[in-house]
Amino acid sequence: MFWLSGFILTLFGNTLALLLAAYFDRSFIVTATAEALIPLAFTLTLINIFIRPLIKLVFSPIQFITFGLSALIINIGIIYLVDIYSQSLTINGPVALVLGTHIVGLTNIAIYYASIFVYGQMNIA
Repeated sequence: MFWLSGFILTLFGNTLALLLAAYFDRSFIVTATAEALIPLAFTLTLINIFIRPLIKLVFSPIQFITFGLSALIINIGIIYLVDIYSQSLTINGPVALVLGTHIVGLTNIAIYYASIFVYGQMNIA
């Protein structure tokens, strides 16, 4: 049951992160209707939970060599893939992609540490 609350919290965090990225960057366009935003955040959450750890495992030697800088490249790639396959997310330009990735990442970090403060631990990625 604990994983379900972590999943819902991560889904809420990704929804909030996408809205914040769209608010702070005019080239990061998110369709803000509930019918478009919830599936977009759900897709991003599933990718971050299941696919991202596998990608980080495969590229762990490169992450070791670049002192973790390649994790930013992995996150940019994930956001770009969501942009390609989603109708409700449009990113115009590489600067918007990098800025949106930073906003999404920082928001997820803040939600993660807030959940540790509330729950004591989090087992979801």
